[in-house]
Amino acid sequence: MHNLADLRRCIEIGGPRRSEASKQRTSGGSKKQLTPDEAAQIVAKYEAGASMVQLKAEHRMAKRTVANVLRNSGVTIRPQGGQPRTSLKRQTPSEEERARSELQRTPTAENEQTLGA
Repeated sequence: MHNLADLRRCIEIGGPRRSEASKQRTSGGSKKQLTPDEAAQIVAKYEAGASMVQLKAEHRMAKRTVANVLRNSGVTIRPQGGQPRTSLKRQTPSEEERARSELQRTPTAENEQTLGA
């Protein structure tokens, strides 16, 4: 435990001193600076069909970093699996489809002639 004199000295010098080793990055080594050419290569490969997982492995960076490079370059990110996004809205049937459906629910001699049966 620190005595009062040690605490005052730490406060005066701005807190405990850290060694150079403790100042280094602990999550994956030194931070890599991405060059504009490398960013352009990533964008070109992604637009040619490469996945973000392939790009992250090839360029040794996190998937999030690859996604940020693509977004910052104005690229629309594909959904996982590479499948195109589909609309979740249910399409409304046309007037003809509704009329045909209604006629099929109530079969009568007149309706059968209308449907061409």
